[in-house]
Amino acid sequence: MREISDSFKEMKNKVGDRITPIYLYSIQYDAVASKWLRLCNHPTDITFDGITYSKYVIRHSGTTENLNGRIDKVNLSIGNVDRNLQYYLDTYDGLKGKKVEISLVWLEKIDVVDSVMTDEYYIEDSTSNRNAVSLTLASGMDETFIDITVAFYLRGRTAGTQGQKVYVTRPFSDARS
Repeated sequence: MREISDSFKEMKNKVGDRITPIYLYSIQYDAVASKWLRLCNHPTDITFDGITYSKYVIRHSGTTENLNGRIDKVNLSIGNVDRNLQYYLDTYDGLKGKKVEISLVWLEKIDVVDSVMTDEYYIEDSTSNRNAVSLTLASGMDETFIDITVAFYLRGRTAGTQGQKVYVTRPFSDARS
């Protein structure tokens, strides 16, 4: 479960004053050397926690959970008119499997380091054209918490029914207990 600081909650629930949310995007393109692209959806560059995020045309779809409890894929769209991102796709195998962190901060609290909410994803697929790059992101939770069958039970017969197998699944993390 995601932990949210009191400072973040205070800004989110602030009434009356105008607050400006800013999304910060960190895209890891070289895990060995720990190299990251740092982008933001703001008209100017933003410095948060000592890291500068470059202004860019970038946005993502909302995070949703489907009926099976799985986190749906998130699409990240990035402007590519300067072809800068095409270089990273070509050089680093389409960025597949690379980590992406999407952080929400408040412009009014940009100097408060714990006033942030960050979600972590991994690049599953990438496509590009001369105008944009599209990354399909998957949550690491999709692979960590796999539902597996750990037991099954056979219901007894009752009037007019046959015995029935019922499969019980639990998240992988619970299966060992």
